[in-house]
Amino acid sequence: MTRKSVLALISMAIVASVGCGKALSVLAPSDHSNSSNDVVASVRNNWSRYLVIHDTGEVKEGYRDILTRLVQAGSLKGVRVGIDQTNINGLTNGVINTLGLDALGVIDNLFLFEPNIEDRIDQIFRNHPTIRYFQVGNEITTILPKSGPTMTIEEYMKVFKRVYDHVQRNHPNRAMLLVQPAIGSGTSGAREIDRMIELGLKEMSPDKIIISFNCYTVSASNGYRDVLDGSLRDYRVWVTETGVADYNEHISFVVNDYARLANNLRPERIYWYALFVGDGEYGWETGFGLVRNLKDFPRLDYWRSPLVKVLIGEN
Repeated sequence: MTRKSVLALISMAIVASVGCGKALSVLAPSDHSNSSNDVVASVRNNWSRYLVIHDTGEVKEGYRDILTRLVQAGSLKGVRVGIDQTNINGLTNGVINTLGLDALGVIDNLFLFEPNIEDRIDQIFRNHPTIRYFQVGNEITTILPKSGPTMTIEEYMKVFKRVYDHVQRNHPNRAMLLVQPAIGSGTSGAREIDRMIELGLKEMSPDKIIISFNCYTVSASNGYRDVLDGSLRDYRVWVTETGVADYNEHISFVVNDYARLANNLRPERIYWYALFVGDGEYGWETGFGLVRNLKDFPRLDYWRSPLVKVLIGEN
């Protein structure tokens, strides 16, 4: 399934599931006194200071502005950025290091097909000396196009074990590895994690790896909770993608669904997907984005979602 089709399904599922949590929407008239102070407090109590960003040089200065505002407001601590052929020799967004943001680097799925993955890991480590956390692939069994190479979870675990062994042997204490998160909707992701446990995940030290989940829906959250309540109790957990594809629902999603994720999955971090997802080229998925029109910078008239306005203290 392509990334576009997966996120389209997620978007539809989210619309149906956002109201399924026990908490009521912060935007509903009966919930609060409609005080802006109540909204700000509710968002800040639930918000996790992490975002997914796409490494696009076209909007570098726009990124610099909005990321700086978020950092200065105390609303941002780290970002997740992909590492692929376009930025293998260094992040194009130098602002990440300039602001002292904690970067999670996602090793692109296509790298995992290379016959000498160990050499590729060495290269990535050399070119990204400030990154400590590396996610090894992302939804690899579901988002790769059928016209290209595909990978089963069994094949993935063979590669991940090679990466794990190589890092522990040659780069001790250099990096913490995150397993690839499964698809963020439905229950198939939980079954994949169960299969990864059968294939040797539990043989890897909880001091050396972090279990990561993409989680957009209640069904996915419940499935992953059942997995975590079992044999993965000793492992750290990060939610590496979540969000809702309607900017009118961003605030209520943080208030309700972030609380549910925290209760169900005990994550140390929750990453919102995504800060910026394009100005029209992705049309159907721009509802996830917290900002738009970054190419208009430096006129400072780029669009900011209601959630971002709360996070940066903008009236």
